[in-house]
Amino acid sequence: MMSRHLPAWIAALHACACLGLHGQTPPAAAPAEPEALVTLRTAFLRQVMADSQLLTEQYERALAKAEAEVAASGDYEEARAIRQRREQLKALYTGTASSLATPLLDRVIVGAGLLVWFMPALAAIAQAVRALTTGRIHFVRPPRDYLLATDPIAFWQGVGFWLIIAALAGFLAWRYWQPKLFPVETATREG
Repeated sequence: MMSRHLPAWIAALHACACLGLHGQTPPAAAPAEPEALVTLRTAFLRQVMADSQLLTEQYERALAKAEAEVAASGDYEEARAIRQRREQLKALYTGTASSLATPLLDRVIVGAGLLVWFMPALAAIAQAVRALTTGRIHFVRPPRDYLLATDPIAFWQGVGFWLIIAALAGFLAWRYWQPKLFPVETATREG
């Protein structure tokens, strides 16, 4: 349960800080940091933000669930506080981690994974397209060739078979990759 006395603590700390600063002189300007240090710090912060984004998104989804449960129980103030925390988490990554360019190697790896997972569907579609262009469909076991000109019913059944296999393989691959490629949409639908 989040503390409801947080604004009072913030106001008290602010008042103490204001009272303590009246007799002080402003601090001397800090020396400029070396360019290499600034670059390393920026790269480190970008890496930390990118690595922690998944954990933050999971935490945000848990907060959304908690918000719904608290609102359902009738504690609307607590639900509002949880919503504000969720908005703070979303604002943390707006314009920073979401705008980080995905490294080329990561994109290549994900693309290769997609290609491997969708390859059975693509192969089945290729069989159907080849049958349509040649007018002949071949099955290995039992060894059969169906020609469009001589046996059109068996030919179209064979093309339909390959298209059904492609749809099934594509659907299974899509069900695997959908939550990985679109985690926010999947979490919204489940919640």
